[in-house]
Amino acid sequence: MRHSIATLAALAASGLCLAADNSSYNTLPECSSTASTPCQCPVGTQYLECVTVGVIGADIFDVEHLVNNFYNISWQLGAKPYKTKGPNNKVGSIRSVRYSLVPAGVEDVDERLVARRVADDGSFIMAFEQVQASIPYPDGTGVFAGWWGSISGIAATGDETIVTWTNWACETAHIRNFAGFHEISFKNATDILTAQGKVRGTNVNPSSAQSF
Repeated sequence: MRHSIATLAALAASGLCLAADNSSYNTLPECSSTASTPCQCPVGTQYLECVTVGVIGADIFDVEHLVNNFYNISWQLGAKPYKTKGPNNKVGSIRSVRYSLVPAGVEDVDERLVARRVADDGSFIMAFEQVQASIPYPDGTGVFAGWWGSISGIAATGDETIVTWTNWACETAHIRNFAGFHEISFKNATDILTAQGKVRGTNVNPSSAQSF
């Protein structure tokens, strides 16, 4: 199992190395929820991408129930939407989340669910995007010009689930540490499932590759 997670992390890192090569930047597609990555950001903003992979030692159906819930994101450092629009887990629904973005300040971001699927074997994927085309930083030093993400899971064994969390974004400078946020949230998810008595397999700490 540890070899498998190391292999996945290495593949993620190799893909992000390509993102750092800007020699063919102008030929890349414009960033969107459907664009391949790396992609082209608006002028004046920089591209960033982060992939985090970890193993939670619980049945995939228990993991899916916790992390594949668009409105219930308390496992992500206690985050909670202060406003929602539309039914939970329905494509097109929107959650409004307040993020603390030190040193830029606190920012309100609307996020739209663009895809959500659960297979018969419990494997799942959820994808989401920033609704606003551009959000100025509270301190006036830059903008968020779009961000996109996905969380997916596949069963490794009966009691172990491989979870992959990907984010890519266009923003002025790199003020968000996606890797740190992902890895702490993975720990929170594991702790929640452990407290519920649902962790019976082996946990493998998450590993991240980040393009900046």
